[in-house]
Amino acid sequence: MIGQKKNLISGLVIILVLSIGVFSYFYYDLKHNTTPVQPSVTKEISETTSPISNDKNQDRVIGILEIPNLPLPEEGFEENGKLIKPLKIYNLSKNGTLVTTAMTFQDLELKEYTYEGSGVVIYKMEDQSYQIKLNDGTKGWIMYENKQVFHPIENLLSQGMAYLTTTWNGKLYATPEMKQATDFQQTLSYFNSESSINVLDIKKDSNGQTWMKIQIITSPCTNGESKTLEEGWIPMYSTSGDLNAWFYSRGC
Repeated sequence: MIGQKKNLISGLVIILVLSIGVFSYFYYDLKHNTTPVQPSVTKEISETTSPISNDKNQDRVIGILEIPNLPLPEEGFEENGKLIKPLKIYNLSKNGTLVTTAMTFQDLELKEYTYEGSGVVIYKMEDQSYQIKLNDGTKGWIMYENKQVFHPIENLLSQGMAYLTTTWNGKLYATPEMKQATDFQQTLSYFNSESSINVLDIKKDSNGQTWMKIQIITSPCTNGESKTLEEGWIPMYSTSGDLNAWFYSRGC
């Protein structure tokens, strides 16, 4: 009788040990082989396929500013390239503190807006102030003055001889509104950078992103006439915040 009880107890112990082992195996497998959560994958796809950036804090060129401090080329620069008047740079667009003072034209990030006419590259406008970037990477604000003339990038592109830059992804869209990553009209891989374009229209979509309707044309400098090759919409700015088009300030 006692032997039967011992055998029964031994059997129960064996069953208990086996049950614990099976439970441990399935618990470990469940813990270490969990399927990744799908929303994170969807988010990654949407971010990498979008032709435009949603980061409104990116450095985006919005125009070029003429400033009286910068002499015209025919006037010449003073010795060592000094500005006619030092340019004060502030940390805020309004009621800011002085960050630094630009003393020479080499301190500034300059671009030509017309034949031998250069101005300061502008990234933002607020409270009658302009955000600029110095050549050392420092960003700051300069105050508006009466003699300053601002040239919006929309005017420079639509009124000048524009061309596509290397940041353009080669995709031409049917409308200025991208709802899906496949909403492009066609991919123009056979066009290279600096293909000449006419900017026909510029508008913002429902997300506040700026688009340009363009005609890709043959170079107007070849024989004085150009031929339209393709037409469609492209974002004004790339995913990195760089412009997808620029212009020849000196013409042909």
